[in-house]
Amino acid sequence: MVRRGWLFGAVIVVSDSARVRGVLEGVYSALGTGWNPETVGAITDLVSSVTTDQVAQAVLDAYADRFDLVPNEWPAAVLAGARDRVADHVL
Repeated sequence: MVRRGWLFGAVIVVSDSARVRGVLEGVYSALGTGWNPETVGAITDLVSSVTTDQVAQAVLDAYADRFDLVPNEWPAAVLAGARDRVADHVL
């Protein structure tokens, strides 16, 4: 953290909004912070046939419309390390 600095992030929930909502309800309750569970939704709540791959491509296409994207390949060791840690980040 730095003075006058901020971080902005976004998450796109493609499916299973009830599961995400349940986790967030527990977190906000433990923090004693007010929160409206109706603010959590997923794309498939509105369009059930949408896939994660379609959403990923739509995001890439939107960025490509505004920026010059440069393809990149991650080193095999980095990808292997990420695969080894997937279970640590699954709800």
